Amino acid sequence: MRREQLYGALKQETVLLECEVESNPKPLQFHWTFNNSGDSSLVSQSRYTHSNFTSVIKYTPVSDLDYGTLACWAKNSVGYQKRPCIYQVVAAGKYFVNYMFLFLKVLKLEKIVFRLNRKNI
Repeated sequence: MRREQLYGALKQETVLLECEVESNPKPLQFHWTFNNSGDSSLVSQSRYTHSNFTSVIKYTPVSDLDYGTLACWAKNSVGYQKRPCIYQVVAAGKYFVNYMFLFLKVLKLEKIVFRLNRKNI
């Protein structure tokens, strides 16, 4: 399952973010956070749903401050998942293409570094 995803959205455009996890036992609850350049906050439970292994949030940016990173964690009787599902929501338009290229470049670089580190172990 992909843990990091990039979404481009216009102001007032709703994007559907789906956090699907694999766990045993199944998740008892989910929680979401939002971060925009250092200001991190919990997302109200009324803004998302969850059923079995999936939580879904309908996210609509209204202002420039609504663009940022949403993260989703699942919790079961064992504890919280170690790495959250990450969703970058950026302004769609001419800058989205450049941002997406940079985002993919960084992910590729992280995979290369990870592979190099694994070979050194």
